[in-house]
Amino acid sequence: MTPTVMTSAREVRFAMQCERGTLEMDLAVKLESGLIDGFVGTSRGVAVPPEIAKAGAAIATLVAKWDERVYKKHLAKMGPPHDDSKTLFAELRELHGSCKVKEAVHAGFDWNVILACERNGELEVSLTPRIRVRAVMTGRCPVR
Repeated sequence: MTPTVMTSAREVRFAMQCERGTLEMDLAVKLESGLIDGFVGTSRGVAVPPEIAKAGAAIATLVAKWDERVYKKHLAKMGPPHDDSKTLFAELRELHGSCKVKEAVHAGFDWNVILACERNGELEVSLTPRIRVRAVMTGRCPVR
């Protein structure tokens, strides 16, 4: 196990290569006692359930072009309300262009997909338990 990032005086990330992929373990320690306060594991390069892969690929298409059928099938029950979703993806389209799935990540108990986009960094879409989208900005900040 190799420490890769120390995010604060009480939090560190370790990485290890396993037979099925890479495991990153975020570990928090109580400063007062030195005991473990909490941890969460993130697996990369592991087998992705087919329904997660399909949902991630379909949701990625919404960045390039809104599609009511994709919204109804993948976002209507678990995602933000319709109008909020449509506005969000229009804003993402303007900022990022089109995106494709780069990788799926098993984080804790949830599945996320990382989307590689035409411009302005990557997006991370959390698929479970509720669908959420967040920008993962890499490189330079966009010019406004």
